Order: sequence, then C-alpha cells, then structure tokens
Amino acid sequence: MPRKSAAAQAVVPLVTPRRLQAPPELTAQQRQTWEAVTSTKPPSWFTRGDAPLLAAFCQAVEQLGVVAGELNRWDPQWTARDDGLARYAKLLTLHQAQARTVAALARAMRLTQQSRLDRTTAGRQARRYPGGNPLWKRTFEDADEEKA
Repeated sequence: MPRKSAAAQAVVPLVTPRRLQAPPELTAQQRQTWEAVTSTKPPSWFTRGDAPLLAAFCQAVEQLGVVAGELNRWDPQWTARDDGLARYAKLLTLHQAQARTVAALARAMRLTQQSRLDRTTAGRQARRYPGGNPLWKRTFEDADEEKA
C-alpha cells in the first residue's frame, strides 16, 4: 500500500460514512439485532450489497430465539406422552440447525470471535487464564482477589 503524503493525511473528508439502514420489512426484534450488529462495526463495514445477508442473519437470530424459547418452556414430564420425546427431538434438531445457520451467516460477515483473533493471539489469551475458574464462572469476588 503506498504511503500517504502529509498533505493527503491532512485532508478531512466532507462526507462521513453512514451506517447501513435496516430494511423496512424487518420486525422490531430483527431491527434491534440489526442495530446491535451494525453498531459494533465501523460505518463502512456493511455495504448495500451486504443488506440481504445481514437481514437473513437478523431473521435467523429471531427464529433461533423462538425455538430456544420453546425448549426453555419444555416440561420434562411431557416426554412421557406418546409423542413427547419425538416432539422434543424435533425441537432440538430445529435449534441445532438454526444455531448452525446463525453461525454460518455470522462467519460470512466476519462477526465472530474467530475472525477477530488469529490463533497465536487466541492461544496467548487462553494461557493468561490457566486453571482456576473459567472466565464464565468467575464472580466479582474472584476479580477482587486477583487485584489484591
């Protein structure tokens, strides 16, 4: 990449890039996902050509939430019914398929942790927290002990 001169670096663009706006056909929940995703990236990250993929991601996230909600409401006693176990298995299959769809769309748009960290950086970060409680199990007391 050629180096920019001091004069070129001193030029301030008159037009600031705008974030990609959500299409009107998205639901309120899908719009929230759209805003949450686009606000984590620079305004120029998503172009108009990315809108269908991002919309599909937002729809898939909402659908994953619907299936997850059904699984969360599942009463284990329902599996004793004739069709209970089959219905539960179907819900699990739907959840897994939808989770794969969300992950694939996120990877395609480079939204995942995998796209932000190379393996040496990830390895270095993992070595910083050997043993003890994993990060997701730590409490505020653990953090206070580490500071002391």
